[in-house]
Amino acid sequence: MADLTMLFTETPRVVQVLYEKGIKLGIVSTKFRYRIETILRRERLLNYFEVIIGGEDVSTLKPNPFGLLLAVKKLKLDRSEVIYIGDSVTDAETAKRAGISFIAVLSGVTPRNAFNQSQLRDFLSNISELPNILGIK
Repeated sequence: MADLTMLFTETPRVVQVLYEKGIKLGIVSTKFRYRIETILRRERLLNYFEVIIGGEDVSTLKPNPFGLLLAVKKLKLDRSEVIYIGDSVTDAETAKRAGISFIAVLSGVTPRNAFNQSQLRDFLSNISELPNILGIK
């Protein structure tokens, strides 16, 4: 699976920009952490992430907010300091249940109108828009 997973072209640069601006980065996924780490290591991005929560780290999967709240705790942040970025309605519901701001990125398979009932901070057509949305130049 890791060998077949490719990052969007803009992703490494966005991760680097956020990291260089002092933004703490984490990943919360239902995928296994070791697979995520394999991909990030291959792309030379692993060291940019302070926390990675995978499916094996939680007893209940999204939209249960446990994994997201665990990441917030490990990052030593308050929920008000966190923005969760995801590409599914399940991600939006997870953020809502955790009391965390959510930005939907539309580069996945979920169309914009699927988020109509979700509480969103914003939409991104793709991840390259994130620094601008966050006011990072």
